[in-house]
Amino acid sequence: MAKTKKEQPDTKASDRPLLLEIGTEEIPARFLLPAISDLKDIAARVFEEYRLDYRNINAFATPRRLSLIAEGVSVTQRDMAKEV
Repeated sequence: MAKTKKEQPDTKASDRPLLLEIGTEEIPARFLLPAISDLKDIAARVFEEYRLDYRNINAFATPRRLSLIAEGVSVTQRDMAKEV
């Protein structure tokens, strides 16, 4: 089996926050807290799936908007070693 390894890229964190805003139809108030929690969880899973480091994730919601602010998101993906 051969192991492939690429040079380690610079995985510096961005000094600018990543903002994601989703406009929606009216969301009932009882769904806002679960939506905030779900948005944070989904964002963390997606960052992990795409090998992106981050420092902090905050989510916010109003009846017509879901927002996510991720701080310290790396500008490049972590390397992945794959055996073939």
